[in-house]
Amino acid sequence: MRRILRPVVRHPVLAGFVALLAAHLVAGLLLPGPTLFADEAGYLGNARYLADAGPLWSMGRASFFHAGYSLVLLPAVALPGSPHVTWTAAMVTNAVLLSTVFPLLYAIGRRAFGAGRGPALAGAAAGALYPATLLQGTAAWAEALLLPLVALLVLAAHALARRPAGPVSPATVALGLTAGALYLTHPRTVPLVALAAGYAVLLAIRRVVTPLVAGLNLAFAALVVVGASLLHQRLRDARWVEVIGEPSAGRYLDALEPANLADTVAQLAGQGWYLLVGSLGLGVVGLLWLLQVTGRPTADAAQRARRFTAGFIVVAALGLLAVSVLSGWATVRRFDQAVYGRYNEALVPVLVAVGTAVIVSPARRRLPAGSRWGALPVLGGAALVTAILAVVAVQLAPAFATPTWSVRNVLAVGPLVGDAFGSTVGRATLAATVGMVAIGLLALRAPRATVVLVGVLFVAGAAVTYVREIRPTAVDTYDRWELPELVDRIGPPAVAGYDLARLEPFAFWGYPFWLADTEVIPYDSSGADDLPGTPVAGATAVVAPPGWAPAEALGGRLAALDARNGQALWILPGPEQDRLAAAGALLPDGWPAQLPAEAARSRLEVAGDGAPGGAVTVASGGAATVGLRLTHAGRGAPWPDTAAAGPSGAVTVGVVWEPLDGDTPVRQDRVALPRWMEPGDTVELAVPLRAIDEQGRGLPPGAYRVTIGPVQDGFAWFDDLGDDQLQLVVTVT
Repeated sequence: MRRILRPVVRHPVLAGFVALLAAHLVAGLLLPGPTLFADEAGYLGNARYLADAGPLWSMGRASFFHAGYSLVLLPAVALPGSPHVTWTAAMVTNAVLLSTVFPLLYAIGRRAFGAGRGPALAGAAAGALYPATLLQGTAAWAEALLLPLVALLVLAAHALARRPAGPVSPATVALGLTAGALYLTHPRTVPLVALAAGYAVLLAIRRVVTPLVAGLNLAFAALVVVGASLLHQRLRDARWVEVIGEPSAGRYLDALEPANLADTVAQLAGQGWYLLVGSLGLGVVGLLWLLQVTGRPTADAAQRARRFTAGFIVVAALGLLAVSVLSGWATVRRFDQAVYGRYNEALVPVLVAVGTAVIVSPARRRLPAGSRWGALPVLGGAALVTAILAVVAVQLAPAFATPTWSVRNVLAVGPLVGDAFGSTVGRATLAATVGMVAIGLLALRAPRATVVLVGVLFVAGAAVTYVREIRPTAVDTYDRWELPELVDRIGPPAVAGYDLARLEPFAFWGYPFWLADTEVIPYDSSGADDLPGTPVAGATAVVAPPGWAPAEALGGRLAALDARNGQALWILPGPEQDRLAAAGALLPDGWPAQLPAEAARSRLEVAGDGAPGGAVTVASGGAATVGLRLTHAGRGAPWPDTAAAGPSGAVTVGVVWEPLDGDTPVRQDRVALPRWMEPGDTVELAVPLRAIDEQGRGLPPGAYRVTIGPVQDGFAWFDDLGDDQLQLVVTVT
């Protein structure tokens, strides 16, 4: 055991990084693919375009997504292989990015605030285990890059404050570069860019740095911002039909008008409530301590640098909160939008790390007011403020009563959110109050044990959210989703139109990721002025719902169905349609429609020795499984399976039980095909033979004739169209 623990004790920062890397990798790699459309389509598509790694991925009409995170993803999208390779590489990239939060927070504690090794490690652990920090890597979006960048910005601010007036070095211009990189990554970091510029000017005025150093930081920040703006314009022109802004865009000051003031106060109360609950009050402890340091005059150079850094963090936190409130007051339609925490959480790990380090530090003077009660008064006050904010937000924001929400926007309180949001707020407030008081009391007796409690609570919350919400959503999104395999079998079209008149988010923004060899170009059959009303020249296919009249009017024929998303791939008239029609790969017109008789031909045989001589014995009320081999022996049309086509028109295998000496069915079953079948395809089936009647009672002992054969649900059994069936004799004992 000592050999195992010795490297951890000697290199705790490296050990923490490796442990977090493993946790992030597990969480990301257990997910089958993207689920956040259009966000992930924006970032992944930007990376594909910049790397020239595939067809253009159009965003149609959508919000714009900045390019910083996409630049980090360039190696991921440039890797050869399937979309699964790209997704895996994106998750690995996220894991590395977010694991760096731990050593960065440790560096802030040690370098910026002079914390001891133990408190710095405790604070870094708490900040890195904050639920949103743990879970942001489960999506391919900018938050995975924002968290380490903000921590880097704090370190850059401190490095600049520590530099005496003198020669220029990379550390002296890191602030401007990091601020520019933040704008390149996300637009809501604009206040951090402005803060960095003002901070550099202030340090020059206070003669901490030379005007040259301050000017260089401003110049580098401006250079990156200008370059980012040019790059973003290029992306807009290439990938967006129209950039959709949020309702509050250009109306930020309208939030302060009397008619909108209640909405603004509700947004401020909701976001403040979320941050208090999610951080268990530790963010407030950190913020108050930073305020205390900011207001403490000193002549010592090192202490002065800490004072500047503390003030920088405080103003950054207030700036992010202000922008989030002013941007969100007009868009509150759901519970998560009433407490929107995502855009503030870039700085929360820093505040949590500082607050935790303060609590576990043996130096009581570092706590506000120097009380012998330690952090308990602060956390108790935070609990009281949390309750007040909850009441204000619930009274002013009707969205608290809505039954819809997105867990991605409220990751820190994910385990506490349910269907009744009034009770959710009360439940979350109560849970946070208990947690705050418990942390405060434990800090009195065993300060270092508080980090264990905080870590357990944070990890447990993140785990519940992941297991209950994030992974099930991702798995369900792709459960028995066959479209990429279907398209690969028939050959992906080089260009396909997408009819925005019937937009489905997963299909429009998700298909281009999985159909990586197809350029999907939007059009609008409803006659929008800014888009063509028919597919562009060169398109050989259209993505639209099955039965969609505009697609039928173009002469399209169905080659693949996606029942989960209500979409289908229509092949337009031309050589490709002729080729697929000759191969029997296209469904009949007017779908759902009956398959032609020549397609209703099968070959069904027992696989292995599961039913020797066609005889099976089953106990009454029991079941046996027979392995069968089914071949599509027809021509002219494929057999769509239930997962792809839905219940109407799909081909299944029917099982009918009749007494051997009669012809009255006593039981019928359906067995779904494992996949879409084209002429000549063969699949293996496990067909259960259940010796029970339709009421669930065991069948009377005796001999039964079990007839097995394909059936097109809603239309006809294949034997009615001249096909053969398989018959077994089942003896029920």
